[in-house]
Amino acid sequence: MKKIKIIIADDHKLFTEGLKLLFQRKSSPINVEIVGICNNGEEVLEHPEIRDIDLLLLDLKMPELDGFNLLPILRKQFKLKTLKILVITQYDEDKFIRLAFKNGADGYMLKSESSRQLFKAMQAVLNNEVYLSKGLRTSPPKQLASSSESSDKVKKISIYDLNNYLTKREIQILEMVSKGVSNREIAKILYISQDTVMVHRRNILKKLRVKNTAGLIKFAVEHNIV
Repeated sequence: MKKIKIIIADDHKLFTEGLKLLFQRKSSPINVEIVGICNNGEEVLEHPEIRDIDLLLLDLKMPELDGFNLLPILRKQFKLKTLKILVITQYDEDKFIRLAFKNGADGYMLKSESSRQLFKAMQAVLNNEVYLSKGLRTSPPKQLASSSESSDKVKKISIYDLNNYLTKREIQILEMVSKGVSNREIAKILYISQDTVMVHRRNILKKLRVKNTAGLIKFAVEHNIV
């Protein structure tokens, strides 16, 4: 049986220890070699074997660099096109599922599922199939792209519903910041003070979990907001 090299990215030690024991069982249907356990996305990027593994088991919520932001870095900056990425998370919301697939995940499953389902998910993504846990409320973009609509049209649809996170005014400001509009110009356009613009920008940074203007622009581009 071919040995599958994997990295586990999750900051919960009890969970990662459980996976290690699971994969060490003689009855395991997949021959797994764990080459690394990372507590955050930064550790994944710095791992010396990140370009040589077959599969990444990825949690979405991690410190330093979370799974949502790690995915596009692996796919676009590191250009790891053949690496299989299976998201294992507690989040079952549609917006998170769509965002994960949009950013490059091959599969998405919940931590509440059984070990049998985990092996099923791993085998699916390793066989170039899209895996989505039964009962979750969405269809992966890889399936949507096969519809009658062109792929270009699909790409232009934003799957990140900002209304769940930002106010209408904050969305306006995010769009203008992403287009390079200065605070002074934004204040003039919206008939508000520059101090008010700054307050809104701080709130946007906090809600979207980015650190600066560059992060906002990156977020907007990656999520088809501009």
